[in-house]
Amino acid sequence: MAFKLLSRATHPTHPEILAKSVFARCTLPGRVYAEVSTLAQATNLAAVIQELNPNAVRLVPAEDMLARLQVPNPYSFQPQSWARIRGTGKGWGVYRGDVVLVAEVNNQSSVVVVPRISDYTMKSGTRPEQALRPPFALRAVFGSEIVSNVANGQMWTFRGQAFTPEGFIVSPLRGVDLMRPQDDLPSKELLDIFRQCPSLLEDTYLKASTNLLNLQIKAGDWVKVIRGDYQGIFG
Repeated sequence: MAFKLLSRATHPTHPEILAKSVFARCTLPGRVYAEVSTLAQATNLAAVIQELNPNAVRLVPAEDMLARLQVPNPYSFQPQSWARIRGTGKGWGVYRGDVVLVAEVNNQSSVVVVPRISDYTMKSGTRPEQALRPPFALRAVFGSEIVSNVANGQMWTFRGQAFTPEGFIVSPLRGVDLMRPQDDLPSKELLDIFRQCPSLLEDTYLKASTNLLNLQIKAGDWVKVIRGDYQGIFG
């Protein structure tokens, strides 16, 4: 999108559409920044790009301009943040794209995951559903001999992974390949599951709930039709 904007802004047949520079960042999804002299120039530029909404153009406050140009470490994950599993590495392919919680567990930076475990009744190649797997449930299906108790009952191991008593998988952060941070959020259903995790702080839960609520379309929002007979129309 940034290249498309810059191409239009520098095209010789459109001298009225001006922008000195255009950029976008993967850490700020859904946003494109243009360096212009007036807000009207930014609005005119957005109006000629079908994917953009000219009514959503906003000025960046002067105190925030420098921050938009500063690119943070793309692989820096803070405790109590959400991330997505890339799905590389042994045993993690089935979790590709799943949202996980980054948290401190037993004084170690860790990833908390809602398991996807297949049982003996599932067809080969079927992706298991996300569900908590507490130790007693694993023993009921797979037998007590393959579920071991470690850390004085605070953690259990199954198939080489550590499980909490509630049924979450906990893995060291350094051992899981995560996608770059992109303000990821779990679905409401997944967030409800994570609320059973002792490592999820109440503030983190409330912030995620609020952000999910803000993502819902409500009366007064400007929207754009992206498919169908009315594609490109704002309302």
